Amino acid sequence: MEKISNFENLKVDENIKYDEEKKIGGVALFNGLILRSNKRESIIKYSNNKISIDITKIEKNDKKDIINNMPVLRGIINIINVFISCIPYLVSSAKSTLNKYVQDKNVEDEIEINNFEIVTGLVIAVTIILLFFIFLPNVLSTFVIYRYKNIFECIIQVISFSIYLFLINNISILKSVFEYHGAEHKVVNAYENLKIDDITVENVKKESRFHIRCGGNFIVYLLISFLICTLVIPSTNIYIKTVIQILLIPILIGLSYEILFIISKFKGIFSYIAYPATLIQFITTREPDDEKIQLAIYGLFGCINEKNDNKLKQYLNRYINNNLKNNEYEMNDIYRIVAKVKNVTKEEIILNCEKIVVSYQEQIILDRLLNKLYKENIPLQYILGKQNFYNEVYEVNENVLIPRADTEILVEKAIEYIEKENLEKLIDMCTGSGCVGISIAKNSNIKFGFLVDVSKEALEVARKNIILNEVGNKVCILKSNLFDEFEGIQENKYDIIVSNPPYIKTSVIKTLDKNVQNEPILALDGGKDGLQVYRKIFEQSKKVLKTNGYLMLEIGYDQLEQITKIINKDENYELIESVKDLGGNDRVIVCRFLQK
Repeated sequence: MEKISNFENLKVDENIKYDEEKKIGGVALFNGLILRSNKRESIIKYSNNKISIDITKIEKNDKKDIINNMPVLRGIINIINVFISCIPYLVSSAKSTLNKYVQDKNVEDEIEINNFEIVTGLVIAVTIILLFFIFLPNVLSTFVIYRYKNIFECIIQVISFSIYLFLINNISILKSVFEYHGAEHKVVNAYENLKIDDITVENVKKESRFHIRCGGNFIVYLLISFLICTLVIPSTNIYIKTVIQILLIPILIGLSYEILFIISKFKGIFSYIAYPATLIQFITTREPDDEKIQLAIYGLFGCINEKNDNKLKQYLNRYINNNLKNNEYEMNDIYRIVAKVKNVTKEEIILNCEKIVVSYQEQIILDRLLNKLYKENIPLQYILGKQNFYNEVYEVNENVLIPRADTEILVEKAIEYIEKENLEKLIDMCTGSGCVGISIAKNSNIKFGFLVDVSKEALEVARKNIILNEVGNKVCILKSNLFDEFEGIQENKYDIIVSNPPYIKTSVIKTLDKNVQNEPILALDGGKDGLQVYRKIFEQSKKVLKTNGYLMLEIGYDQLEQITKIINKDENYELIESVKDLGGNDRVIVCRFLQK
């Protein structure tokens, strides 16, 4: 497991007392965490498959130091400050999560939340809390004899709190918040219990998701304090009692903060007192996955690390030493990834490796991208998001097969016949990224072509590549399961069909290189004998090809004999030629449609 703690220039102030330096606080968001030490605050979020981190230095404030030495008052001020400072991030993360939810439901409009709506929502929330937790119990107590009024009110308050816990435990959208909360506790426990170099994902996973300094414990202490007040304040006048209870809330907040402070400061003595309050964390925290734990570790080092920026060479040495000692790796590939993150050329990276500085944000991005390449076996082309093919550059992602040099032979052969016989209309079947059809259109006199695929995700990539390569006047995309969409409307219209269909045997796929296995199975799996799609293409192409039109297919290195047998059994096709690749393997076949 990667040690993401070994950053160069990591300087934790060692002369500060344990209670000051080791005291890390945090708040869980819908899509990340806020972690705060006495010197820095880091806000780390995961959204749209990207991690962003914002680190702010906390300036020393003498007035705050005075307040922090004033019991009760410091609790009131600190809770208010935390509440106010966290609201924008909570709202932002909630908005991001809700927008992702509505997008998953195919709703196009984004959710917008303005300041007025935030304030209104808070006012409504506070009103509901006061109504159900204070006023309603007081009103209901009027139906009980005086001797039992206060006890009855306490029972109603406990029931209200229990209902609240039940509701939040069953709201699915809060699941990620509770998991981030668990990750926050685990990483804080790791920081308090382990050495810096031992803070790895694997070690943090072993830590408890419970912590005695949790805000949940504070809520329990506040509840208990409030129940005591409910028992003590007479119930002769429910309106006066309600007002008194509301006015006491700030003081009870301050007292509850002091309880939390004392228990956390002397936790060896008071740990057992904290255990009952900690039970609430069975609801407010959940076991996080590795991704959330790693995010929390990044956030932790963001707020304890005195210097986050690093020289590129030092960063690469750190990553290679910690992750690639027993792995084969290509520095050229690593430089290409760095160039992508820094938005410069690979040559600039190589020439200035000792001078280039990478920010903490960039280090996190590089960690993740390099992990994808060397730990998850994600192909480099997917990480870079592009691939050179023929004379063009193509966008690629996990939804399309990566264009390969062998397939360029199919493009060259198609262009040769198009120019030689003045062919005008093209179909690129199983188009994927669109690389074959687009390169043909861009480098030949073809007048019109369809880029066809059954995958809408692949066609979206092809659409982008049409725009990128400026061939929108020649080709367009079409979603179809092979030739289904052509039936009855496009018969005998096309001069040439090209295709690089799936041709790997199903049984062989699991034996392929791990990087290849991360490419879409739909573009690889050719059925039991690898020829399933070929048979369908030969049969269905008859409906759309002109007489003497051409069918050109890329084939597997060992499939020429079998495909030749398929052609010889069908009198509608004539095998014109087969073409070998640079390795001497059979790679492309050219057939003529005879329409007998």
